[in-house]
This record gives sequence, structure tokens and C-alpha cells, in this order.
Amino acid sequence: MGEELEEKNLKPSIKSGRTNIGVYAAIMHGRKTELILVRKKREEERTSKSDRLGLNTHQCATEIHQPVTTPR
Repeated sequence: MGEELEEKNLKPSIKSGRTNIGVYAAIMHGRKTELILVRKKREEERTSKSDRLGLNTHQCATEIHQPVTTPR
């Protein structure tokens, strides 16, 4: 267990050159949010070896829900 990311178990992949972006929007009672671009985390924000640097719960809470969906 825990060997799935060892070099011997990984297959090479072909990179397509496409760029992916993450977006977020919410529809709430009586209002909706703007379309929000979700930033990709930096290498130093990696939380584990298997972290693909995508949106995690902390980033979602601090960068989206608190500033965007919490009434002011």
C-alpha cells in the first residue's frame, strides 16, 4: 500500500498542450455570484505526494466561499 506513485508503477503519458482552468459560480436565494477563476495552487502548497495541486477544501473555503458567498 502507498506504492502507487512510485516511479516503477507510473506509465509515461503524452501531454496534449491544452490548458485547463477551474471556474466556480453559485446561485443562491435571491442572488448569484460572478464567474470566479480558481487559481492553481503553487508547488509549495502541495499537501501530499499525490496532491495534483487542484482545488482543496481549505482553498475553496478561504478563496471562494468566505469572500464570495458569505453576505457582507
